[in-house]
Amino acid sequence: MTDSDVDVRSYMEPEDIAAIAAFEAGHYWHLARRKVVLDALPRVGPEGRLLDIGCGPGTTTTFFNRHRHTVDYADVHLEALSLSRALANRELGAEAASRLRFLQLDICRDPVPSGYAGVLLLDVIEHLPDDVAALRNVRSGLTAGDHLVVTVPAFPGLWSRFDEKVRHKRRYTLTTARTAIDAAGFDVEHATYFFSPLFIAAGVVKLLREGRKKLPVRWRAHDEGLEGLMEARTSPLLTKILVWVLDLERPIVRRWRLPFGTSVLCVARAR
Repeated sequence: MTDSDVDVRSYMEPEDIAAIAAFEAGHYWHLARRKVVLDALPRVGPEGRLLDIGCGPGTTTTFFNRHRHTVDYADVHLEALSLSRALANRELGAEAASRLRFLQLDICRDPVPSGYAGVLLLDVIEHLPDDVAALRNVRSGLTAGDHLVVTVPAFPGLWSRFDEKVRHKRRYTLTTARTAIDAAGFDVEHATYFFSPLFIAAGVVKLLREGRKKLPVRWRAHDEGLEGLMEARTSPLLTKILVWVLDLERPIVRRWRLPFGTSVLCVARAR
């Protein structure tokens, strides 16, 4: 399969992938989220090969592989897989990277390969026109007892320009996320919001944007590119502080359910 066989732009612009690679490598949101998911992987079990579908430039997948998990890379974009392979070679070593698979896969159309103990869908299904159909496609490649780990953006009321720029179709509540996963043939074993400290910040950003719309056009800041959006901006100091703050809720997220946050985590088992 080649990019010409897949309408990749319906999910994300290929030209944005390089920007996303830089965003993932140094932004507090990605650095903190990967630790939240790493904490959830013991629920999947220490053994067995996993598949990270929608791996993007591979930053998060490589992080899991560095932490003694075996996770293959899958994405609809060839550009993303090329960056993933280069990163795996650089951080894991050529020999270790050669034992991993790099698969071009569109879960809206393609069957998920069998033989995996679990699948990761980390901020993926919100990009898809039919999330339940995609989840059912994932279920078809798993056997009963295999696991699914899903993260998605939370609360439709937090919808922003950032969601539009990265081509989200929707945001979720715990109920809507669980309902979609259940309808696809999974039983949700653990579900919670996370990134509760960002919830208020996201609301403030939304209010600021609404207020800015009332200003004359010449006074409005232009943030059309991904890098220009407030959610994408950070600094080394801000990243260090916010990763520390977000880490504080990890013991709660591992065991219990937070009542709010900017993201949802679900760990489910195939029926």
